[in-house]
Amino acid sequence: MKGKRISYFFMFAILSSVAHSEIFKCRDLDGTVIYKDSECGVNELLQKVIHLPEQHKMERSSSGEIVEPAFKQTNLLKNSSFEQKMVDWRVKNDVFWTMNGGKGGSSAVIIQAKKPPEDRYIYETVISQCLELNGGEEYKLSADFMTDKPLSANKSSRVEVYWWESLDCKKNGHYGNNVRPKNTGGWQHIEVERLKPTLNAKAAQIQLVQLGRFSEGSKAYWDNISFSATVYNYRSPSAEDHKRSAKKLSPGENYLKNGSLDKKLNAWKLADGNPVWVANVGNKSKGSVYVTTISDTPNKWKVASPLAQCVNFGPHVRGEIGVSSLKDPKSNQEGSRSLKITWYEFENCEGRYKGDNRWAGLKEEEGWQHLKLTDLEIPENAMSVSISLSQAVKDKGTYSAYWDDIYFFGF
Repeated sequence: MKGKRISYFFMFAILSSVAHSEIFKCRDLDGTVIYKDSECGVNELLQKVIHLPEQHKMERSSSGEIVEPAFKQTNLLKNSSFEQKMVDWRVKNDVFWTMNGGKGGSSAVIIQAKKPPEDRYIYETVISQCLELNGGEEYKLSADFMTDKPLSANKSSRVEVYWWESLDCKKNGHYGNNVRPKNTGGWQHIEVERLKPTLNAKAAQIQLVQLGRFSEGSKAYWDNISFSATVYNYRSPSAEDHKRSAKKLSPGENYLKNGSLDKKLNAWKLADGNPVWVANVGNKSKGSVYVTTISDTPNKWKVASPLAQCVNFGPHVRGEIGVSSLKDPKSNQEGSRSLKITWYEFENCEGRYKGDNRWAGLKEEEGWQHLKLTDLEIPENAMSVSISLSQAVKDKGTYSAYWDDIYFFGF
């Protein structure tokens, strides 16, 4: 069925009958903007896919022009001010409800974490809620907070968001961001904006957290928790985007340009870590990059990402990534070396993204060490990947190494 140009009244009819509508904003060769109920044609340029949940309406300006909706910043959290006690929240021990201890004498929740054992484990007291995303491109998280011991607030309390690829917040979770209160008395409003969901995220989990190790027995009061979309023009990849995706290379053919580093540092994006090309040292052949990570701070790791490259790949479902590295024995401090992998939904490492959960470090042994991550599952909807070197020094001092023969194969 061919897509049709949508009149004002027909568009309203569509939106009143479909729970989740997709309207395609196209521009033809004459520059005319067209709204359609199917993908743009061969001679039309796609400008935007408008995803409209049921509660949003297309609007018409005074001149009769169709315009995109003014998004209503609806709080996606249920029982966000705790009027219904702790209904809809997942609650653990040491969390209490108060009828009149909230801001302005309203209801609220209190977290009073117990001091944990003196060991190396992290203990958190948490109250959380899982919610379905509503198609926003960016979100805002905010809350009202108060504590009876202000000096411990910033170190012990926070509100945070995790992104999940399942509606029940159980599959493929990725940390998003957090915001902490200041060490001040009385009620304070805290917020963090421009939160962007990770690739394939369907839900968000909001968590109120207190660390008993640092809270000194204090009571943390939380009220008026809010999570809402602030930008509502997210466009997921279309069939046309996937059609234009990079040419599929044969298995064993390296998608990375100059992965052997025999052409100096061409095709690589340079960052921190003082990367220097070396002509007379290499793994299989001469040519490598020499990286030195320096720390001036005792008892604190410092991480550098000296080189990175973005790769557009064809319609693969699995991949393999590898690298070789030689530790410089002149290093005067311990360290670590690994690869960082980030998947993107559009070509050229644009759009939503997520880090790969698989991680492995190179062995701290003499001679060339080889890292190979096999059977990597390429995420659904991903069309590009950023591959970067990661090198860290453990303490005050220097840690240096050579890197060579970096590759990414698709299968």
